[in-house]
Formats: sequence, structure tokens, C-alpha cells
Amino acid sequence: MYWSIYDFLMLLSGIITLVIVVVPVRGIPARTRMAAGGIGGGLVIVSMVLASVPFFRYPAAVIVAPVVAILGVVAVIGKAVRRPTSMQAGEPGHEHPSVSRVGPVRGTEPPEVGSLPRDLSSEDLMRLAIQDRGSWIEIARHPAAYDGLLEWLATHGDEGVRDAVLARRSGLTEG
Repeated sequence: MYWSIYDFLMLLSGIITLVIVVVPVRGIPARTRMAAGGIGGGLVIVSMVLASVPFFRYPAAVIVAPVVAILGVVAVIGKAVRRPTSMQAGEPGHEHPSVSRVGPVRGTEPPEVGSLPRDLSSEDLMRLAIQDRGSWIEIARHPAAYDGLLEWLATHGDEGVRDAVLARRSGLTEG
């Protein structure tokens, strides 16, 4: 087997990419781990196969491959360990425990009569959804409820909330 510096760099890139598969960070999705496993494993196999081909010449761009792999690992792990910065319902990372971090927002107090003011913004509705689970049906009926919020309500709500979201999407309510 003939190992050039390029073969070694390809092998190193594959091993670096495989770090995503084995690193014990909870926030990395299984799909990302599988993709990293396929890419990293593929790079390792290709480097070993091409090392046995004496006249194969890699493109010069292979020199930066380990740097790209390191940047990819840092980006994936960094995103996985960072706490979510967005409080938008419907986005990944929007979980129930975050309710305690959100304080009351002016204009989003739970309604007493049973209908929400029509001038509430989509942001107000999102904050109200976090604050008051009992208002989810009214939020689903509100004209300012955006698709991501409706999806989040349907995912986390009970049957009544899902029915309200379905009715809203079917055009059976005002909006």
C-alpha cells in the first residue's frame, strides 16, 4: 500500500467526521449522526482503497478537507450544546420547561370572556400559548396565528386543540 499525504488527509477527514457519530452530546439528531457516519465511513474506505492505487492523484483541494471536517464537527456540536435562543413555537428546541423563563407580556393576559382581542400580534399569541395552555383553542382560531404556531399547538395540544387547528386550516373559522 502506498500512502501519500493526500491519502492520510482523506483518512483524517473521515475520522474527524466520525467524531459526530460517537461524541456523547444529546442534542445531535439521529439523522445527522447517520449522515456523518456515512460520510466519515465513506472517506475512510475511499482513502484506504485509493492508497492501494499507485498512480491515483488527488485534487489539491484535499489539503483543506480536514479543516472543513473540523468546522463541520464544531458547527454540529456547537448547535447541539447551545440552548435555544428563539422562543418561537414550532421551532425545534421549543420545549415545555422553557415556560418558566418567560414572564407575562403586556396584552397577553388570559381572556376572561373567552375570545382573544383581534389586535394581538403573532408574537403575542406565541407568548400567550407558552403562558396559558387553556387559551390554545382560542389561539388556534385567532387570525394572527401563523402556521408554525398552529403546528406546535396541534403537536402539543389535546384533541380539542387539534380540532380547532384542523378547523382553522380548513377555513371553517375566521382568519
